[in-house]
Amino acid sequence: MLGRNLKYLRSQKKLSQAQLAVMVGISRPTLGEYENENSDPPTGVLKKLAAVFQTSLDELVTNDLGAPLFQKEKKAGTRIIGNGVRVLTVTQHDDERENIEFVPYRAFAGYATSYADPEFVSELHHFHLPKHEHGTYRAFEIKGDSMPPVDDGFIVVGKYVEDWRDLATGKRYVFILQEQGIVFKRVVRDSRPGRLMLFSDNSAFGPFPVEATEICEAWEMVSYIAFPKTATSYDNLIFDRLFAIEQKVDAISSGKPRKGN
Repeated sequence: MLGRNLKYLRSQKKLSQAQLAVMVGISRPTLGEYENENSDPPTGVLKKLAAVFQTSLDELVTNDLGAPLFQKEKKAGTRIIGNGVRVLTVTQHDDERENIEFVPYRAFAGYATSYADPEFVSELHHFHLPKHEHGTYRAFEIKGDSMPPVDDGFIVVGKYVEDWRDLATGKRYVFILQEQGIVFKRVVRDSRPGRLMLFSDNSAFGPFPVEATEICEAWEMVSYIAFPKTATSYDNLIFDRLFAIEQKVDAISSGKPRKGN
């Protein structure tokens, strides 16, 4: 109940997660944990939240302050998939095409706790690419050199996998795991039901097991975008280049002349 109330009251005051977090002296990922009801705030933080929203602790924790809003939000901003337990949040372009949301490395910690939060996902940069119209896709900036030829700073575009049983041996996936957060690995199905082994393509990195119950999301790699290493630490430059690619593709598809190379 507390998480629902925090989202409702925050929306009423038109506060972002980042703004509210600063007001009560916590981090945005921590607030995301409270709103997703993955953890409970200490009494001191609860008092600060109640003061911000000018409500009592009892109302904040026990009363359902915004049920009508959340039913509307679910219809507009989220999609229930699979067995109804997992919630996938997507955003749409004006023409109702689903966007490809871009998750830069600096947002990994926030995404790992707020992947089901419509507000968090809607604030991510997004773009479109040809041959990615059918299905739900997300793009992740990769750090490290454990999965060549995907190098540090490259962007992996993944297609959403609705059921962990569809994960195939030998394919590469971006996983959102409960403990490890976001990882990019190759899958090998284990002989034990409900268990997978995740491998790196770089032999310097060892494999590790993961239970299917630990998987929050899985995105099968369908393509990747490479950038010069000098650009990998500049999120805005990466997105500018993604946007430029999209604009050029749209210009070619429409037959309109374009400037530049």
